[in-house]
Amino acid sequence: MTPQRHAGRPSPEPIDRSGWSLIELLMAITVGSILMIGAARVLNGLMEAQSRAGERMNQAAARSRFAESFRTDAHQASEIVIEAATDRVCSMILLDGSTVRYESASNGVTRQTTRAGEPASRADLFRIGARSRFENFEGGHIVSAVLDSRTSEQPGSSSSPADAEGRVDAAVGLLSMAPSVLTKTAPEDSP
Repeated sequence: MTPQRHAGRPSPEPIDRSGWSLIELLMAITVGSILMIGAARVLNGLMEAQSRAGERMNQAAARSRFAESFRTDAHQASEIVIEAATDRVCSMILLDGSTVRYESASNGVTRQTTRAGEPASRADLFRIGARSRFENFEGGHIVSAVLDSRTSEQPGSSSSPADAEGRVDAAVGLLSMAPSVLTKTAPEDSP
């Protein structure tokens, strides 16, 4: 007997399946999405770390500028007045008669110079990322700015006591002292 063929139906032939199935495509999309989300989170974390590092560098530069300005003014001062009620304001009367006023702000220190008979000049803001208070000790010969960064940090952040405070000390009136006090004498040569 011979096999019968149905008239209208083609005979089944093997089909070559070289494409992707729907399940395989969905799995590939899911894995790709997970990888992209992970990469986005890592990139976001890196950008935040770079931003924090840049902010810390700017604060360090501002602290350096503040320390230089504060020491220079203190060396040129003939008198220092610290407001006893708050210890957040320090006025320095310089040898040329001008007055420099340092005032603590929430995120830094402002410096304003006033010359006798003239309106106050533009105030400089040092964004040091810390509140400060001023101290005068050693019989008024040393003035100090104490920088406390704990009061300006975000809630919930932790800080160690080691970086909680910084100090900027300066000798008052160093430039008004007699030149013999400031110069070092060379040791005499003994024969």
